[in-house]
Amino acid sequence: MNSEMAAGFMQGAGFNAQNLKYLLFVVVFAMVFSVGAWLGTLVLKAYGDGELNAPEAMRACVGIAITVLLVTGVLGSVIL
Repeated sequence: MNSEMAAGFMQGAGFNAQNLKYLLFVVVFAMVFSVGAWLGTLVLKAYGDGELNAPEAMRACVGIAITVLLVTGVLGSVIL
């Protein structure tokens, strides 16, 4: 966004568009990590109940962590 458009948006809307982008990124970041944490608790519960053995649980947790980081990175690069 060029400086004239940014100044016009700031004057009309009353806030900086960059701040809105950061807020959107923080909200998406929190949602993705919340879903990842929920999936992690499901894996750990399944491990505690004996439905998964240790290597399967570790593989699932690592897969969840990698997926969360990739989704966050892609969405962050799109938003920011």
